[in-house]
Amino acid sequence: MNPAAWSATLAWFFLAVGPGLVIGNTVFGKPEAGLENWLLRMPSLWGWSLIAWATGVLLIWFLAYKLELSTAADLVVARRADRPRMPEYDHAMKAGELHRLLWTVIVLGGAVTLISWTFG
Repeated sequence: MNPAAWSATLAWFFLAVGPGLVIGNTVFGKPEAGLENWLLRMPSLWGWSLIAWATGVLLIWFLAYKLELSTAADLVVARRADRPRMPEYDHAMKAGELHRLLWTVIVLGGAVTLISWTFG
């Protein structure tokens, strides 16, 4: 991807979504100045957010159409003739392992019960 596109995207995220949004609180006039002193006749943060929204739409258009990030790649994926097989393993537990697991669960459950009764 084009380095200018990365830069524009990161700058937009910083200014429109991230910490740069604080800049918009005073760029078009102080928040407490009132309607007469606001450059856009609306609170500065509102104007900053509207401008950020509009530039975001333009950024998406630029990335999608001008840099062609919305188009599919022109490559054909060839089908494999033979399907790879997974090795077959015997996952069944042996009887001894199953008994050890059962007794471990019983002992741990008893220990947790005993501790909870002891300490309330």
